[in-house]
Amino acid sequence: MKDLQKKVKDLANEVEDEVESQVVRIMEKDEHIQTEANEKLLNILRQAIEDIDSVKEELIKQRNKNNNLQAGNHLLGGTTSPRSRVSTLENDMVGHSDEQARVQGELIGHSSLLEVISITGMGGIGKSTFAKKMFSDPSVMGFFDVRGWITVSKDYSLRKMLLCLLQVAIGVNEELDEKPDDKLADCLQKSLKRRRYLIVVDDIWSKKAWEDIRLWFPENNNRSRILLTTRIMEVARYASYPKNPFPMRFLYLEESWNLFCQKAFGKNDCPAEFENVGRVIAEDCYGLPLLISVTAGSLSSEKMLHKWHEVARSAGSLVNLDGYYRCSRVLTLSYDNLPSHLKACFLYFGVFKKSSEISVENLTRLWMAEGLLKLRGIGDLEKEACSLLHDLIDRSLIVVCKHSLDGKVKTCRIHDLLHDLCLRESESESLLYVSNPPISGTNVPQHHRWVSFHQEPVRDFFSLPFPTYGKTRSLHFLAVRP
Repeated sequence: MKDLQKKVKDLANEVEDEVESQVVRIMEKDEHIQTEANEKLLNILRQAIEDIDSVKEELIKQRNKNNNLQAGNHLLGGTTSPRSRVSTLENDMVGHSDEQARVQGELIGHSSLLEVISITGMGGIGKSTFAKKMFSDPSVMGFFDVRGWITVSKDYSLRKMLLCLLQVAIGVNEELDEKPDDKLADCLQKSLKRRRYLIVVDDIWSKKAWEDIRLWFPENNNRSRILLTTRIMEVARYASYPKNPFPMRFLYLEESWNLFCQKAFGKNDCPAEFENVGRVIAEDCYGLPLLISVTAGSLSSEKMLHKWHEVARSAGSLVNLDGYYRCSRVLTLSYDNLPSHLKACFLYFGVFKKSSEISVENLTRLWMAEGLLKLRGIGDLEKEACSLLHDLIDRSLIVVCKHSLDGKVKTCRIHDLLHDLCLRESESESLLYVSNPPISGTNVPQHHRWVSFHQEPVRDFFSLPFPTYGKTRSLHFLAVRP
């Protein structure tokens, strides 16, 4: 079935390219030549109709082979309009009440020394959510003079992290943009001197990364703290020595069920007829909050009981796989059964760098430019973009970072494991190619619709000899400061 879907997409892309090429030629030609160009355009459309008929016949054959297959059937998602609810921090954190009390005690404890508290565990287990809960705890907020948050990730920018911390330490200062990194680090140290601070260092991957940043934080003997999250136990031990790291546990069965209900039903109770199968699905997520949230979010608009049983069978078939691979397969299952209008919008998040905070305004404009929204006028396009984004949020595929003053979503991000899924699926569909440094015009595939360049200064790109990319629709430059 996937091969057939790919054929349809490839056909649609070819027709779109040819039609737009002919329209451009028509606009460039004199009026007396336009009739000939129009005839060529009609020929393209006639050929497209023939190709569509061929695909249609193949689809009918596929249907006959499997009576249970229905066009437009979505295993994990319905097509109802998205609800207005947006996941909040309180709703995202389920369980771990004892652990919260313990970490809170260490954050506001009596030790005057600068202490590093490391939280460790596999991807999707809830480390960042736990850290956010601690960061926003009223007793913690009132205890510290300055609180800052940086996300490190594998490919980190020291300058970006410095500017982020300086913004909360001393406020917006345009002069900082002109200073070199060592001056910024010195400025940060001075701004933190004699102040009690809490810094969250989220998603750090190496001891080297910790060595690169740890000297930014002065020892004031005033009970300052650093809260660090990492998947790597070795990094956690190294950063928090001599204190032991704090390992995140998987959710207990009842905690898993509570989170599942929260994501699937919101504030409503679980209907009695859905409880047994729902508990089976929640149990098969093995206490991993990301899996529970995505699976339950995808089922939140599915009202047919037999669909839930299909999901339970699919999830149960992965029981013997190891943790990471099982997680990957369940997330892929969720993606495969997204409504078709959401798939491309979801995959588009792969264009952005992993762990990056994405402007919703920029995102929706890019969706519009790529033709991912139905054309009904500019105002309607913006409403549709907002609706699609909220649908992805409700399915726990996208996380809200910040809200604007009017309550709208201002920035968002995607979990690293879901970002990996975007890259895998978009690459398999010849949709997106991400080029990391060093870039070269000869090593970029020529059949992808979107090409995204990470980290290299833009001028380096234009200095290279690039061939013509007939199928590439857009180039994205996510460059760091040279």
